[in-house]
Amino acid sequence: MKRFTCLAAALGLILAVGLATSPAKAQLTSERPGAFYFGESSPGDGFIGSSDLSALVSQLKAGTGNYASCEPPHHSIQDVDGDGFIGAGDKTILGSWLKNSWPAVSGRAAQLAIDDGTGSDSFTDVNLTVTAGDSLALSARAFDATNGNLRAGWGVLFTASSAASGCSPLLEGHNPLSSLTTRPDIIQAAQVHAYTYRPSAPDDGWATVKLISTAGCGDGDTIRVDVTIPSDAAAGVSGGRMPNTLVGPSFIIEVDAGGAPVLTGISYSLPTSLVEGATATVSAICSYSDLSTDDCAAAGGFTCGSATGDVSLSGCLVTAGQIPGANGGSGSVTVTAGSFSDIGAIIVANDDFLVDTLITGAPASVPEGGAITYSVIESWSDGSTVNVTTGSSCSGGCAGGNGACTAAQEPCGAAPAACSISATGASNSPVSVTVTNDDTITSTLITGLAGSYNEGDAIAFAVTRTWSDTCAEDLTTGSSCSGGCAGSNGLCAAAQAPCLDAP
Repeated sequence: MKRFTCLAAALGLILAVGLATSPAKAQLTSERPGAFYFGESSPGDGFIGSSDLSALVSQLKAGTGNYASCEPPHHSIQDVDGDGFIGAGDKTILGSWLKNSWPAVSGRAAQLAIDDGTGSDSFTDVNLTVTAGDSLALSARAFDATNGNLRAGWGVLFTASSAASGCSPLLEGHNPLSSLTTRPDIIQAAQVHAYTYRPSAPDDGWATVKLISTAGCGDGDTIRVDVTIPSDAAAGVSGGRMPNTLVGPSFIIEVDAGGAPVLTGISYSLPTSLVEGATATVSAICSYSDLSTDDCAAAGGFTCGSATGDVSLSGCLVTAGQIPGANGGSGSVTVTAGSFSDIGAIIVANDDFLVDTLITGAPASVPEGGAITYSVIESWSDGSTVNVTTGSSCSGGCAGGNGACTAAQEPCGAAPAACSISATGASNSPVSVTVTNDDTITSTLITGLAGSYNEGDAIAFAVTRTWSDTCAEDLTTGSSCSGGCAGSNGLCAAAQAPCLDAP
């Protein structure tokens, strides 16, 4: 018992050292096909790190490994030695991977089989038929190299193509080029992938996508869907879990369109322009797999919808809206036949003419420093008006523009210049606004005089008028002296008196 305890302690120490020195789990990344989930655990980031080894140990000891964020969310993705269960061999391999050593392992996907249409494996190409307009499930699964165990968590790449002109098949599945961390990123494209799921029923290891569209494919056309598991380098998967691409058999699918040409597309035709207020009936052209075209009669007609912008629809009758002023407009109409649609652009032409442009709203007069607001308005023949105030200007006894000016301040009661409002194209431009001075006199004083002077002394003084706007006005020039002195304009001389006479 002591010996077992010591061994357990030693293993615990080795594991602790290994976890301390192994690379940590990387930040969650977008999933990829190939070996992305092989050997993984939550959070399913595609990188082998110390937490993956911890999950394997938890699964080995107590069946509590966490795989909730993986595809599939099942411990079988950590059966890296391929023996069908989680054991010491898997732990040894993960330990090597943590040291960046990637030995060949028997748990790697080594053989691909596809569903022959009955749920059985086929290791050769399978011929199937799909009716035009229907979908078709396509499945594949992988086996290991030694004992034929089913492999889980391998991203199988399905690639659809056709040599038939105009035949563009679409598959639905995971996005192999996704940059999103949100999963799953399901797309409809010519190339998608899916993961081989739990090796037990009801999944039985199948990875399944859907052929959802045979657009443009005619009766008897052939679609080929190739099945591979890409290498790490091809899929952008870290490490060396899958050094080479594994190629499986292909699905060879014949399209059954009942012998009739198949609708391959629709294009909007008319109208492409309308004068405002005008109406027209929408027309479209449908294309078919035999390269013929018509007015969509063979497709059972088309519908119109989703009018946008300056047009409206009633059925397939489109009406151009009224657009104020001289501006033109645009809109669009969507036409649909079967699963195909097209958006047609319509230019809306304006037939209105300009009646007049006026500067309006300006006051006849305003006190100095007052606000002046105004507008410049265009009047059009359709009765609409357009505000074109921006670009107008004020000058003279005011400053500003674009509809807002301020009257100038004139000091000391001076009469301000008139404010002139100008706007290009306005028939009444410029508009004059009288600016009035609202200042009042608060005092007029003679200053600088002494109480007395000797005869013959020079007498200097000033005359100052003060206004309500705090402006001080010098009125000294024009003043005069009289009586016992003579002079003017701020400078006088005291008179000389003979003998002892008082001046």
